[in-house]
Amino acid sequence: MNIVWALVIASLIFTSNVFAQEVSKSDSVETEYNLERVIIPATGSSIPGCEITEEGCYIPKKTITSIGGKIVFSNTDNVEHTFTAISSEGTLVFDSGIVNPGNSYEWVPIIKGEYPFNCTIHPWMTGTIIVEEIQNPPKDIDGDGILDDVDSCPTQAETINGFEDTDGCPDAVPPKDIDGDGILDDVDSCPTQAETVNGFEDTDGCPDAVPPKDIDGDGILDDVDSCPTQAET
Repeated sequence: MNIVWALVIASLIFTSNVFAQEVSKSDSVETEYNLERVIIPATGSSIPGCEITEEGCYIPKKTITSIGGKIVFSNTDNVEHTFTAISSEGTLVFDSGIVNPGNSYEWVPIIKGEYPFNCTIHPWMTGTIIVEEIQNPPKDIDGDGILDDVDSCPTQAETINGFEDTDGCPDAVPPKDIDGDGILDDVDSCPTQAETVNGFEDTDGCPDAVPPKDIDGDGILDDVDSCPTQAET
């Protein structure tokens, strides 16, 4: 009898372990495949021209995900946009409607395929979403929305700041000095006009002229005063 009970208990333990492993596998698959992809408008995309650049009008301009993965369209721009896709048969696949600055729209694909989309307000803004079978999930280890196979820094998240946002690496916007006067734009009161280096307010970044001087205070300006340090009698 003891042997029978031992066999029953062993069988229950084995079944429990197998079930736990299957649940664990299921959880793992869900976590791995239900990826989130974030798509944002490129800087300045509300004006025509982005469509001929390498970066495109959306970042990234081509997004690969799997069935069940979440696509988040985040409007990081300062103008309204829409995210709209219509199939080759003319069927509406998704349409965000107007997305105000700072807001977002989500879409979860359920059918494999390629989905071109655009902004109906700015129709030159186009992008593509490729939805693959769940068996071949794209990888994005650092979760920056740039797939590992094209991510130069797959374990470090991209810094989305308008500077090289497609290489997948963290970075900082390099300091700018548009007028080339040696005073960086973030502290330059006149970033598009060069500083006049003349000993007068040389750190404000603005062009200027040295005010007239009258050192001896006799009312005759120094540039025409024969004795600039001695007052006229």
